[in-house]
Amino acid sequence: MSEDSAKVFSKILNVRKEYLLCDDNFMTTTEFINSEYAFWDARDTSIMNILKLIGVSTGLVFFSPELDIETIKECKVKGSFDRPCSFLLEDAAGQEHSAILESISITFEEKQSTISVGQYLAFCDHIYNYIGFALQQLVEQNDGTYKAIDLATQAAIRESRALEGRL
Repeated sequence: MSEDSAKVFSKILNVRKEYLLCDDNFMTTTEFINSEYAFWDARDTSIMNILKLIGVSTGLVFFSPELDIETIKECKVKGSFDRPCSFLLEDAAGQEHSAILESISITFEEKQSTISVGQYLAFCDHIYNYIGFALQQLVEQNDGTYKAIDLATQAAIRESRALEGRL
């Protein structure tokens, strides 16, 4: 199907042109946007978990015209870094209140810093891009950095297989 035909049919069928051209699997713009949000939310959550693994503690700083700071600290948080003005805070009574993510507090090696949401997202982009770069390097070359570990692993496997043969 040509691009012009897809454009016409997309209006008639009320689906995205890209769907008709088999560029992706999202019939509607809403499906496409929700998929993008799900991807970025999963990415941001994964990066937050990596930070926890290496000893970084983070704190989210919210503003809500309906709640005081102490109440905000006790709330359950619902929202996304990519939509910082659309957070919901659920208080102890189960009431939801709108909130804006103002900043993120980061503590690492006993040093604390507060950064903006934009800085945090740029940092996540940097980590995500670096992981892609590192994986590309891994598949393109084997520089032998972990050769001793690789040799020990191979020896252990050989020894294990030899023991299995004796049993």
